[in-house]
Amino acid sequence: MFKRIFTREQREEVVLENIQEHLGLLIKTCKMVDELIRVGNRTLVEAVEDLERQADEIRRTVFAKLFEGAFIPYLRPHIYRFTEIVDEAVDKLEDVARYMELIKIPPELFDNIVSISEMNTRMAELLDLTFQAFRKGEDLREKVLAIRVYEKRIDDLDHLIKSESKYVKVDNFWDGRWLSEFLESLSTVSDYLEDAADVLSLIRLSLA
Repeated sequence: MFKRIFTREQREEVVLENIQEHLGLLIKTCKMVDELIRVGNRTLVEAVEDLERQADEIRRTVFAKLFEGAFIPYLRPHIYRFTEIVDEAVDKLEDVARYMELIKIPPELFDNIVSISEMNTRMAELLDLTFQAFRKGEDLREKVLAIRVYEKRIDDLDHLIKSESKYVKVDNFWDGRWLSEFLESLSTVSDYLEDAADVLSLIRLSLA
């Protein structure tokens, strides 16, 4: 059923390759943001912004191909949504990078923040593997479950950080606000990645 509906027309293959490239940019952005958090090299912010622009260009290309008629009508909104979610994750990573220009990570929060950043990267890599399996018509359940496990771990760490951040001293209102928005952006990335995995799972199950 999967192979009959998920055809292999040339324009569909182009879209699938574009999405694979999109996921590659997501992974690169995660890794670059992780390095930015660890070493505080502010020059990486521009590199993250460049990756976001590349990702946005791919998003527009995919949307144009879908508009031209790639994939059967049933699949188009799901492919559209998956691509949109991945792009939103890259956008959120760009937000994280920009907040890094405004804040200094409190030492007492650093280790847990790095842990979230690491798990974001692992989730992005898992999402890429999940999409590869999706293209082959393979079962996605184990990979999607692993992504959900990581999201739960990040959610737990996020609650811990927010609890600890109440005791962090900041110099002024804006420092506190920027730190809060940085933390929110960092943890939200995993929500997008889980949502993207759920979209793939939904498509796969509906075509089984």
